[in-house]
Amino acid sequence: LGRCGVNDALQPVLQRILEQADALVVGSPIYFGQMSGATRSFIERLLFPSLVYSNPVSTMLPRTIKTGLILTMGAPEAAAMQMGYDRMFEVATWSFTTICGHCELLCSYDTYQFPDYDKVVMEYADPVKKAERRATVFPEDCEQAVALGRRLAG
Repeated sequence: LGRCGVNDALQPVLQRILEQADALVVGSPIYFGQMSGATRSFIERLLFPSLVYSNPVSTMLPRTIKTGLILTMGAPEAAAMQMGYDRMFEVATWSFTTICGHCELLCSYDTYQFPDYDKVVMEYADPVKKAERRATVFPEDCEQAVALGRRLAG
């Protein structure tokens, strides 16, 4: 009850987060419209055991853990919304908010994926524009991530 049923090396980490952490930031790239499998597994193992099937759904956690979710993706924001990424964002933030009591989401769109675009087939991406965005927008995204961390830690 309230603990992940898998008894492995991650179990004590999960318990320490749930029992001692004041804040937690989880980051993941988006692949095929979803967080990475490893990130998704971590989130499921962390949150699911504390879920209470009440009406409305609630949590067993006796306190709030301030959480942040940082997601990076190669898709531009408009394309991500057109493909329905916003629904995945809603489910993820709902999960953290419901179980932990607080969640902030930060998305970094249209990221620079490859150090050399000449070595991959990617006709829909303009490498020059990707590099320009990495030089101008990505530093702002990083500043927002630092600010998110400070808010959660504060």
